[in-house]
Amino acid sequence: MNHLPNNKKDRTKNLPRWYFGAVATSGAACCTHPLDLVKVHLQTFKTKNGMLKQGKIIFSQNGGGIKGITSIYNGLTASVGRQITYSGTRFAVYDIMKAKLTMNKRNLTNFEKVYLAFIGGCIGGFFGTPCDLVNVRMQADVGIHKEHRRNYKHVFDGLRQIYTKEGPKVLMNGYEMATIRAGMMTIGQIAMYDVFKELCTEKFGLSDNIATHLLCSSLAGICGAAYTMPLDQVCQF
Repeated sequence: MNHLPNNKKDRTKNLPRWYFGAVATSGAACCTHPLDLVKVHLQTFKTKNGMLKQGKIIFSQNGGGIKGITSIYNGLTASVGRQITYSGTRFAVYDIMKAKLTMNKRNLTNFEKVYLAFIGGCIGGFFGTPCDLVNVRMQADVGIHKEHRRNYKHVFDGLRQIYTKEGPKVLMNGYEMATIRAGMMTIGQIAMYDVFKELCTEKFGLSDNIATHLLCSSLAGICGAAYTMPLDQVCQF
């Protein structure tokens, strides 16, 4: 029976799995959804209020208390649905293409990271468009008069209502910008994460631990936000 030397790690035991990314991003969406909802309001309603002030306005306009708190989580099921369809797909595509190119024996070049991330993100963005549409509509609902709200109960109700009342084609509204945005976001989040991690561990000698992962994830998240902000503005309209 062959054994690896003590200083050699079996890298196949630490290979990422695409569904880890889907679960992780779904968990992240549960934490960041209120911020995302406020962002949609700042972009959609062209208000000049700051983030905290707009959050307080949404809270008070929807009755305050428990109702006010639940209002800033409106659309959470659609946000999770989007992450499962969008992030699950892009991570799967990225991991499959990465394995095909490298046979899990080498790191991707920076150019390979970028174009694989873009392709994976575009495919994920396409599949995530229906849930993204429901998500934006549910988030915008809490900022308009009650008589004009769509009042989707959850992501499946939203998908059903759009399909039956507006037609299946409407579910894919905005898919062009959504796919490009998703491609750019994936370059920021996945490709740049790998770039930063290699820099930290190989160039700066940092340990491959949770702190390093957190640092690289934070830097990659900033890149993703910076790359997609102009496209994010367009996607809301």
